[in-house]
Amino acid sequence: MKEYTNNYYGKKIEENDAWTVELYDGDEVIETVTDVPDENTANAIIIPWVVQEGRTNMDRNSETDPVDPNDPLFVRDFIKV
Repeated sequence: MKEYTNNYYGKKIEENDAWTVELYDGDEVIETVTDVPDENTANAIIIPWVVQEGRTNMDRNSETDPVDPNDPLFVRDFIKV
């Protein structure tokens, strides 16, 4: 997996057997997705947000920029803590 160094991140919050995903541009929450059924789906929401730089670079996809949520770079580059 390649490194991603941009201002786009996601935050996953587990609440009552569901997840909430916040999508960030820097420190600003741009979008919130609620009632996400599981962590894998939460990751699937965050990955294109970061890879496509807030949906501004739509020519990137899972074939051009594969991402592995199990790679340590995923947490560093994709998840806002």
